[in-house]
This record gives sequence, C-alpha cells and structure tokens, in this order.
Amino acid sequence: MVTRKAPTALPPLLFGGRAAQLSDRLDYLCEQLKLSAPSIEDCSLPTGHSAVSHSSAFVDVNGLKLTALSCSPVRLQASGKADNLLLVPLVGTGSVRVKNQTLRWKAGASAVWLPRCAFVDEGVLRSMLVLNIDTNRIERVARTMLGLTPDATLEQELQTPREVLMQVGRVSFETIFRQFASVVDQFVLQPELLRYSGIDDNFYRNVAMMLHPALFLDMDEASPGAAYARRRLDRVCQYILANLGQPLNLTDLERVGFMSRRNLHYAFQARYDCTPMQWVRQERLTLAHSHLVMARVGTTVTDVALNCGFSKTTTFSEYYNKQFGELPSATLARALSR
Repeated sequence: MVTRKAPTALPPLLFGGRAAQLSDRLDYLCEQLKLSAPSIEDCSLPTGHSAVSHSSAFVDVNGLKLTALSCSPVRLQASGKADNLLLVPLVGTGSVRVKNQTLRWKAGASAVWLPRCAFVDEGVLRSMLVLNIDTNRIERVARTMLGLTPDATLEQELQTPREVLMQVGRVSFETIFRQFASVVDQFVLQPELLRYSGIDDNFYRNVAMMLHPALFLDMDEASPGAAYARRRLDRVCQYILANLGQPLNLTDLERVGFMSRRNLHYAFQARYDCTPMQWVRQERLTLAHSHLVMARVGTTVTDVALNCGFSKTTTFSEYYNKQFGELPSATLARALSR
C-alpha cells in the first residue's frame, strides 16, 4: 500500500487560482490535462516519489486551449497524435524525451515545442502554461504580421520538436504570457466572455514570434524584423541578378521574397529609391553595357538585348541611351573598332 505524504506546497497557477482545487489523484490530473492535450495518455509518479499534489485551470478561447498547471514532480506520457503543444514553464525545470532526443524546459530560459509527437515529460515541482496550438492559424497570423499574401510560402519550421527561448534580446515572453494570463484570470469565472476579449489573437501573435524570432525580432536593431526584412530583399535582388536574361514579374519577386506587393515596393523604394521593376531594368542595362563594351566580332545589339531580358530592341535602345548617353550601337561600334 502506497503511503501518501502531506500535500506539497504548490507554486501559484498562472490563472484560475481562485476556482482551482488541490488534488492528490493522478487520474484527475490526467483528466484535467486531457482538456487541453487529449494525447496525454498517462500520469505517473517518478521514481522515489510516492504521492502527488496538483492544481490546474483550463479555458478554451475561440479554439485556443490553455491549461495552467501547478504540480509536484510527475511523469507525463503522450501519444502526440493530434496535439501541437507549447510547454511554457513559470516555475521549475524538467525534460521531455522525444524518440532519442531530450529537450529541456526551464523557467525563465526555455520552453518546449511538441508538434504532433509522442513524448515523455518529467520535471520537478512546476508551474506551467500548456498551449494547444492550431498550426494553420499560427501560419495565417504570421503571414498577416509580416505583410505576406495568404498563399505566400512562410519560412517557419513547425514540424520539429525543439527547445524555444523565452528571452530574445530585450523581449521576455514569460512577462508577456503572464500579462495575457492576468487578462484570462479576470474572466476565468465567466469564460464565455473570453471570446470577446481577443486575447487568443494576442497569444497567437506572440507564440509566432517566440517560435521564430528571426522572422520578427532582431536583437541588434531598434525596429523589430529589420534584419529579416533586409534578408528578404537581399534574396529578391540575388534572384533578379541570377535571372536577368529571363522573364521577371512582380509575382515572381513576391514569391521569392515572401513579401506582399506593397512591402516589396516599399523595400525597393527605401533602399534604391525606385520600384522593383525599375531596378530590374537598371541591372539589365548595366549587364548589357558590360556585354557591349566587351563585344567580339559577330555580336549584335539585338542579341545583347535579348540575352539581357529585353524583348524589344527599340525599347532597349531608348532606355540604354537615357542611361549611358549614347545608343547601344555606338558602344558596340567602339568596342569592335579596337
């Protein structure tokens, strides 16, 4: 017969503490966790422990399932067939085993992202926020935040279990989640009102930043996302330079840069003081000029124009004359006379 110890003094719940009850039943703990994480299959005591104390609170805000958990050391096992879980610790440390990988969570340092995977979680005395995330929704939210079109490819890796930093530069996600939880706590006795608060969208926006801070946050820049914006524009420019002889259009450039048409125009105006297609034309003219200057016998203006992406020789000549102060035929003649 297992001897039960006196209930362990638990750290406070992140929300819902006013209505939560202290329990020493493992089956009840499992039932409560299944509300936000149906893939939880078993709750058991770690080696060396003969009793458990736990308290929890659960809310569903427009499909976002949140559980505030406070418990003594416990072992949790999940099949992971349907859940995308983010474990955010507020007190304590622990580890999650996923296949042959061990992920560590630690209050103030690292959370753990567990997308549709079986796992075993073990930890010491803890207070934790468990979020069940809709990955389709988080991708939609991230695209909106980055100004991308709905069909744009997003540089997010949501399929891999991993540790997630809780402090990025000067941004503390623990502080942010505590603030959001205080809002949830105000409505916890009337959870039906939470759906009007919009707090679920706030959670999703910050989870998106937490999972992929490089897309939004730059520790070295004053404005969030500045480094990522530069990299996106650099990628577009590299693509243009590698394909100057091929047909190019704004849709191609939006796809390559993961940018909306508005943001693409803004980025080129800010860096080059021109539109994207004006920059394409300038680079094509520069390339054509280099070909004409180095021309050999047999080279024609038409060949150079077509090879540099101009479909009409007359239009090419007009732009070239404006850019370099002479017709391409004059540049070619001078090159061939040497």
